[in-house]
Amino acid sequence: MSPGGPLAAYNVSRESLAALQIYADLLLNWQKQINLIGPSTVETVWTRHILDAVQLLRLIPDGCHRLAELGSGAGIPGLVLAIASGMEADLYESNGKKVAFLREAVRRTGARVRVHHMRLEKLAESGNIPEAGVVVARALAPLPLLLDYAEP
Repeated sequence: MSPGGPLAAYNVSRESLAALQIYADLLLNWQKQINLIGPSTVETVWTRHILDAVQLLRLIPDGCHRLAELGSGAGIPGLVLAIASGMEADLYESNGKKVAFLREAVRRTGARVRVHHMRLEKLAESGNIPEAGVVVARALAPLPLLLDYAEP
């Protein structure tokens, strides 16, 4: 799939599309070593993962400049949203291999993102909780537990 077509409806800039291509290529390369996305979705990475994340841009309130993603994994949707919009993001992930992937993706794409290697249960204890206008997560936990994690 050409990334530009369906993403054009979301006003994603050429620069952001180029960064998303870098992200997608890196994701598929790292997928060979660590499980970042479901193996059955590798062939549909643009529609199943990237477009699925970018469609959330319409739900982000005007004036929101920072988001937080809990249990970031491969950075979907948090890193993808940061790349597509240029907003800042804080990604929280406890798996060291996934943290390494996220940090490399941030470095290669130039996204304005900080990756935090920590368990969510420790987030409130850390005392280092940046303000976020939006909190996102994908397939992390049942809603009541997710709300507990997001509360701080």
